Amino acid sequence: GADMVEFYVMLTRDLVPIIYHDFELIVCLTADSKPLTKTQLCTKSVKDFTYEELQHLITYRFINERIVEYPAPCSVSNPAERLFPTLSEFFTTTNRFLGCNMEVKWPQAYYAGGIESIQTIDKNQYVDAILSVVKDVSWGRLCCFSSFDADICIMLRFKQNIYPVFFTVSHNVPEFLDPRTHCLHPAVNTAQAFDLNGIAPAASILENHPDAVALANRQKKWVMLWGDKLCDRNAIEWYKKQGVHGLIYDHIESLMPADKQNVFEKDVRLQKLFKLQLSCGCR
Repeated sequence: GADMVEFYVMLTRDLVPIIYHDFELIVCLTADSKPLTKTQLCTKSVKDFTYEELQHLITYRFINERIVEYPAPCSVSNPAERLFPTLSEFFTTTNRFLGCNMEVKWPQAYYAGGIESIQTIDKNQYVDAILSVVKDVSWGRLCCFSSFDADICIMLRFKQNIYPVFFTVSHNVPEFLDPRTHCLHPAVNTAQAFDLNGIAPAASILENHPDAVALANRQKKWVMLWGDKLCDRNAIEWYKKQGVHGLIYDHIESLMPADKQNVFEKDVRLQKLFKLQLSCGCR
């Protein structure tokens, strides 16, 4: 019954857009044996692997001080359970009435020093590779983009005018070095200056900025909230009443009403619009 899903998009070394959250992977130093201690593991950047290499890569996580192994995608029989699905696979294998918010990952410099990860792919090439897939296979469904990187948002907006773009703001401000991310006012001003559709701040920000929605509304910008504050139905209903345009939260299977139906599937006007998109021949 979810209207949309959010996922994270990044590129492999050979410029294939994949769905994955972390910039880094944990792999074993010796491929021919299973790791017994943390000293046998190391971190590698996703961007350093080709898509084909990722399909044969065994990865690991630390969960409650235990080393948990994730099998190589090529060894998993059920495609839905494989790591590193491509962006194209999402569009071709899911219900076309399911909308999506594609958060484009790009490493940020921290306000306190350091950086999330190193990125060596040209930013224009990075955005173009993602847009190429979206323009080819996303027709007939509702999509939008978001990113913590202001320049990525601006590029997504000026390289196309079909899909809405939202500037994401961290729950911990200032977390990143870019002054456009330091609070809601510069974020809204950035959205206004570069014709973005809106902002996506953490819900906790509303505690210190109760005028956030009104501020965005004055600039005719939408507000989508995300974060740990959206942890139960009472909180979700409260934030809905604040006039926001969307809520992004986890555990939808337990927080959504059991009888909720996808709004895009039951709206006849939207169905007609999606069919028109599919039949227009534009790619």
